[in-house]
Amino acid sequence: MRTLLGALAVAALLTGFGSVAQAQTPTAAQCTAESKTCDAACNAADPKHSFSYAGCSAKCVAKKAACDSEIIYDKSADWTKKQYNAAKPWVEEKIENAPANTKHTYPNQN
Repeated sequence: MRTLLGALAVAALLTGFGSVAQAQTPTAAQCTAESKTCDAACNAADPKHSFSYAGCSAKCVAKKAACDSEIIYDKSADWTKKQYNAAKPWVEEKIENAPANTKHTYPNQN
């Protein structure tokens, strides 16, 4: 049963990958430039780097990480789709045979 649930979770996760990124993928240089612009705004707002700078800077770091992650996602999207297509028949078979698998695995539970 755990295998079936795991297979369903993987299928659901992989199905969602295709619809996440729709816009033009940024470049690493664009991510870095946006990060520097954000950090410059934080410095201008709080040149003494007090508590408000820490919050602002943390937002800049999070935005940079999200930007970099988008690049990584787009580079791996083809690979992810191939893995999904390869796993899909196996997952569909597990779903189709779920009652039989459950009875076989847990004979005293049914």
